[in-house]
Amino acid sequence: MGSPVVNGAGWVHYTPPGSSNALADNTGTPSPSPRKAYKTSKQKLDAVLALLGQEQWSLGKLLYMLFRQVDKKGCDVQRSQTHISYLRNFLQGGNEYKPAAIVDMIYTHPYSWPSSPDHPDRDLMFSSTRDPFEDIHYARPSLSTWALSTVSKQLVTESNKIIDHNSGLRVRASRKDTGDGNGAAVTDTQSHGNQGGNVDASVGAGGGGEPGGGSVNLPESLQLTVEQLEEELLLFDPAGEESSSGEDEDEVLDSQGHGQAHSPAAKVSEQETPTSTNIQGAHLGNSTKRRRKRGRRGKTRDPTASWDLISGFSFTAMGELFRTYAPVVYFLLMRFMCPKAPAEDLSEPRDETESTYRPKHVLCTSIISELAYGRNQWVNLLPLCRAISFFSMKAHQSIYRVGTRLGHCTTYATVQNALVLMAKAKRTLLRQQHEIYKWIVLDNIQRYMRPQDHRIGRVDHMVNGCAGTAVELQNCPPGAFDLDPWLTRCSENRREELTVQKLLDNLDWDHLDLISELHFLQILVEYVPVLGDYQQEVERLFSTEARKYQIDPNRHTKVHPLGTNAANETTTSGMKEAVVDFLDQLGIREQQHDDHIQFISGDGKSYEGISNVKKYLSPERHQGPEASRNFKSLQFLLEILELWHTKWTDLGRLCHGKWGVGVEAVDPSTLGFMAKTINNPVPSDKKKPDFYANKRLVEVSNTLRFEKKNANGLPTLAELRDVARSLHHVYANSQAYERALLDQDLLGPLSGSGEKTAHLLPKAASNAHGTSTNSSSSEPAMTPDNLIDEFLREADVEVTHGEDGKKKTTKVARPFCGDWAAANSILLMRDGIWFLEVCRAIQQGDIGCVWEVLKVWIFTFAGSGHPNYTTYLLDMYCKITYELPEATRIALFENWLVNLAGKPGHFLELDLMQEHFNKWLEEMAQHSGKEFDDVWYRDVLSMHVSKTFSSSAAQRVSCCTGCPPRK
Repeated sequence: MGSPVVNGAGWVHYTPPGSSNALADNTGTPSPSPRKAYKTSKQKLDAVLALLGQEQWSLGKLLYMLFRQVDKKGCDVQRSQTHISYLRNFLQGGNEYKPAAIVDMIYTHPYSWPSSPDHPDRDLMFSSTRDPFEDIHYARPSLSTWALSTVSKQLVTESNKIIDHNSGLRVRASRKDTGDGNGAAVTDTQSHGNQGGNVDASVGAGGGGEPGGGSVNLPESLQLTVEQLEEELLLFDPAGEESSSGEDEDEVLDSQGHGQAHSPAAKVSEQETPTSTNIQGAHLGNSTKRRRKRGRRGKTRDPTASWDLISGFSFTAMGELFRTYAPVVYFLLMRFMCPKAPAEDLSEPRDETESTYRPKHVLCTSIISELAYGRNQWVNLLPLCRAISFFSMKAHQSIYRVGTRLGHCTTYATVQNALVLMAKAKRTLLRQQHEIYKWIVLDNIQRYMRPQDHRIGRVDHMVNGCAGTAVELQNCPPGAFDLDPWLTRCSENRREELTVQKLLDNLDWDHLDLISELHFLQILVEYVPVLGDYQQEVERLFSTEARKYQIDPNRHTKVHPLGTNAANETTTSGMKEAVVDFLDQLGIREQQHDDHIQFISGDGKSYEGISNVKKYLSPERHQGPEASRNFKSLQFLLEILELWHTKWTDLGRLCHGKWGVGVEAVDPSTLGFMAKTINNPVPSDKKKPDFYANKRLVEVSNTLRFEKKNANGLPTLAELRDVARSLHHVYANSQAYERALLDQDLLGPLSGSGEKTAHLLPKAASNAHGTSTNSSSSEPAMTPDNLIDEFLREADVEVTHGEDGKKKTTKVARPFCGDWAAANSILLMRDGIWFLEVCRAIQQGDIGCVWEVLKVWIFTFAGSGHPNYTTYLLDMYCKITYELPEATRIALFENWLVNLAGKPGHFLELDLMQEHFNKWLEEMAQHSGKEFDDVWYRDVLSMHVSKTFSSSAAQRVSCCTGCPPRK
């Protein structure tokens, strides 16, 4: 074995045994060798090391000289072809020993770790404060620190990409630009600076100093440096925005982690910072202005908050963006959460079951967003979406305060600013959409205000207002909104032609019999389990045979809630104020009106109020410029009666007229008996009952009477239709009601065979087959109507003698021998089927079936003490039948219902939609104590009620995180 020899210079020479003259002789000339001897890897290594020692190079210097790129003078290193060839081959992985493997061998070598337990390098693994090239000697802690520094530089690079304007993650909740292009914050800072200057000037003058002197010497206890005062001022944000004490909005870190400001204004020299204890106004104003401009320098390319941006948010898309812009950050976080998962599962999202409470990729996306928001407050897309969802759920304000410090959400003030900004942008867009015709539905809103702090002049009072929604009209034929044809037809006054008989002749009794038959058929297949297979067939019959005018089932209606106002629509002046305000929000003004029909609707009182406004303003049609007469008189408004309140009124008619007050316990033909049977609550006001509970009561009263009747065997659908047809003619039409009032001994037995009215004939007039046995053809046939008329005409005659001895005859009515309970049950079922048909047709979007029942309700309202709705429906009948052109009538029928879900079977009335909006609006108010024309109602709440505060808002938040719907 050779021994190392250390020379005077400290270099190690390694001389193998017997090789003192192996490299060169005394003259320096290599010795000739006839044959090259075989050397092992160890011998070759020793030879190389010996050569290093001979050249007085260390192993570190060899590696340094091998891989260096510039020399000490900063010039590029000149390499030989051999050097370049070896270097390229190694660094590009051209041999079997890869660079990563070499580094790993160095990192894991025992000599790379200090053996002494007290050595300071043991505590410097992955150090974030030490320089791996100067402060750490051992290889393992040095390499770990270098790796950490390298990864941190990559994190900064990826962070710069995330906070960049082009990432799509920056959203502005306010846009307040001044004339010079700077934001509102600049104006605020200028005012602060001016105030500081003025204060100093006044103090200087008051202190007896020189005129115009802007400084004053304060006591030592009150002396502050300008930097300290600036820090105090920065804590106050007059705009209610988030503090910009964090990083600049345009500041980007370089690879070393140092800030680089894009604007020279951010660089303040040390000479400009005063060090004296004198507070000078000029210095205070300028310095505060510079500090306040941090974070908001002028105009920005960031988009402002909008519902298109908020509604289009997706965790999937954001996760894909993070995997593209920040793959290292994404991988490290996923590895932290999944230490044993394969690497390929960490870079791409895997299919996770819906039962996963914390999906790893969703968590990773949320964490990166919070980290980016912590670095730059304008990277706030996810925090703003989360804050708006909290706002829709009526979260306490402490949630925002804590959440914004944790990076979860924005501040409460930012949410309000965003909603106001979106409301103004939406209102501007609506005013510009003149080519899109819209339907306005309005309703009154009110809340009782009780002042919490009772003082002089503060009393409990009712706050009234009006809310409205604009609905985009679809499938309207050309010319549907031309005003002149409609006004021309109105001037013809064809309403005078209407008579009761014409109205009766216009009723489609065959259609009413058909829907009653199908409702009985639906009851049979729904409540008899063995007949449930026919359910789809029955639905097909409703959609084919009973269809009158079907709206596109897959239509998705676009609605735009409008800002509320403080007008009281119950008064004529208040109604005009509300209507003009809603028209103005849609851009319909006197200067821009093009004489087109504007649909507007509401409940019965709103319908009457709009009609009264038009009547009182009708003289305006003959005054002023001709171009503005129709607008000033509001004659272009086409008022429409809404359906849900009409349906609710009919439900009140059923409950009030068929409840059976006083006989609920004994009369099974009353709704009161059925309510007591199923323990349904009794409405406090039967004319205005709770809708859904009593609608269910009507359904139950129609179904329980036939629920237990089952057929022997399984009949066909045709046989079931015969049964349903018999049930209709026996239990649910007007003829059956009149038959129940007759003497039952004079009538034949009930039978489903023969003609449908044969069982109504007397016994002597019918044979076993249900046909007439009267052989005399000269006598008129005995029909149910004739039989009833004959019964009503006949009466017993009683002869008495008066005091004067003369005979006196008196007609005495026969004793009643009919069945009042059966007759009332028949009326209840007939009217109940009409009501349920309106509910079914509205849900399915068949407005034609609804219109057929509405024409019948003209008579039922007239006979039940509802003169107002009788007048409303008659007015609607005259408009549709005599006044509206065909194109306008089609536009009305196509848009009388809305479908907010865009799915079949999800239609509802416009006024019911507005009632839902009002409910959410009143819930979100949270006793704010404000009027309905305040910004809180008009901009923050009402304009966003369809998107933010609906029941689907929470569902959207759940769905974007992959959370399954609640069961």
